[in-house]
Amino acid sequence: MSYHDEVLSVQEEEDISVCIGGIVLCWWIPIPFIAGIVCDYAEKKLVKRILLRYNINESKVSKIIRIYRLRNPFLWIGTYIPYIGIPCQYVEVKRLTKYTMYLINNHKLK
Repeated sequence: MSYHDEVLSVQEEEDISVCIGGIVLCWWIPIPFIAGIVCDYAEKKLVKRILLRYNINESKVSKIIRIYRLRNPFLWIGTYIPYIGIPCQYVEVKRLTKYTMYLINNHKLK
């Protein structure tokens, strides 16, 4: 079973919506690469919120994101490119949430 098969609950979908809303607002910042950095911060907050909901140590946030990005490097790089950054960011946030839930549901974060 892959993390792509993970089904998200309503709470995770709401978290993704809030994160994406903040990310889209960040893309209106006219300074290059600043939007990507702010989006990285939003992703960390999203994963941290999910881990806290399931009472898991939040110190694993950076490790989860780092491992996820090593598995999907081109998607991560695409988030920094103008015009295609927003769709790439949406896909990345959705997949990152599924990856986090996969780790939680398969007891790989305990």
